[in-house]
Amino acid sequence: MRLSSKSLFILLFSIISFSCTKSKSVDEFSTNQSLWKGKNIQNYTFTLRLICYCPPARTGPHVIKVVNGRIASVNGLPYDESKTGKLYPITEFFDFINTSLSPKPFRSEISYNPKYGYPEVVYFDFSEAIADDEIRYAIIKFVIN
Repeated sequence: MRLSSKSLFILLFSIISFSCTKSKSVDEFSTNQSLWKGKNIQNYTFTLRLICYCPPARTGPHVIKVVNGRIASVNGLPYDESKTGKLYPITEFFDFINTSLSPKPFRSEISYNPKYGYPEVVYFDFSEAIADDEIRYAIIKFVIN
């Protein structure tokens, strides 16, 4: 089978475009993770909202207070994973994102705060063939304590 020059051009353009998109995504993640780490913010509060097919106790909104890089409280109470599900301080949230990107989800979208680098909105659709596996995390408030 012989490819026409037009077909070959389209194929090469598609490969290059895909490679650039993937590289940009990886660069954007690394750049923002470095920005966050460089700020060395250990004490902060943020509000997290999850949008998913989850129980209401999981979706929040959750006001998460972080002291010395660890979750100190959620909604004014001691953090209890059995009530809220797994939640992360921002440094560990980057680890969660990296781990979730490894198996190459069907679709992912991440936007970052331009000043601090933390992920403001994270969306994953892990499989095209599975309904209701999508999840979106949104940090809607962030305050340094």
